[in-house]
Amino acid sequence: MTSPCPRGRQVTAAVLVLAALTATITDSTSPSRLPPADPLLALADRLHPVGEEAAGADEVIAGGYGVHLLRRWSVTTTGWPSTHPDQPISVAVEEQRWTAPDGSGWIMSRHNDPDPTLASARPTHRSLDAEFGRRPWTVATFPPGALTGGCTQPWPCPGSLPEPPRPDLVSPDPAQPLNDFVFVHTRAHLGPADTAAALRILADTEGLTYQHRATDRLGRSGLGVVLDAPPIRHRLILHPDTGRLLTAEQQLTGAHPFLPVGPPTVIEYILVVSQRHRGPGQQATLHTGRLR
Repeated sequence: MTSPCPRGRQVTAAVLVLAALTATITDSTSPSRLPPADPLLALADRLHPVGEEAAGADEVIAGGYGVHLLRRWSVTTTGWPSTHPDQPISVAVEEQRWTAPDGSGWIMSRHNDPDPTLASARPTHRSLDAEFGRRPWTVATFPPGALTGGCTQPWPCPGSLPEPPRPDLVSPDPAQPLNDFVFVHTRAHLGPADTAAALRILADTEGLTYQHRATDRLGRSGLGVVLDAPPIRHRLILHPDTGRLLTAEQQLTGAHPFLPVGPPTVIEYILVVSQRHRGPGQQATLHTGRLR
């Protein structure tokens, strides 16, 4: 459940004296009512405390490949001309991305047929391994920079360390920090220091609320990070221990400006089924196992 910051409490004089003597204050505030930034910052501090050296923490992205098995669902229209022009449809793709630090790599993908029933755009949709059946895989190769060209500082891009934010890179889109977080986490297998850096940047986003036990389409539970930017509610679900992205979701809360669909349609959903790092000498081979 999302909830605002906790209200202040009246504290008796005796408790104040005891607190002064012991230099500690015990607060029974539940985790679901923590101040807005606390869940992300607490997770970042567990991964990599502020002030610690990053040496060795980011070697995982210094070479080899970040390998991500993703499933994506999105709502679009049939366009024009068409047998059923401008009909809303749901499209789904399963892909495995091999991304090198220089932005080169491979994408192996397979697609389902467009679905005019929008079944996979329902909030209750669950994903099974058999969903994509025996669809054939296609392979595309990409030159340096092609897979990470949209990654800019201060985000920890593959092969780089975070830098201080630049005012000229501030986006007017309130959801841009969430979109950037998704971009980085679906292209690089981040080490603890870079994951913590990304969490701290995300924590600075205005208007975030939290769900402390959100569930994704695979049934995995994690920390839900929610931003309402009408007519879309953006939600990320993060692994509670590693801080890595499990899910990115965009759900309508009002009429869409150009798609002929309304709430509670999920117009985009990215599911990170698994992610791992493979060494520089390992060949790109299809991996369909699930990692949490």
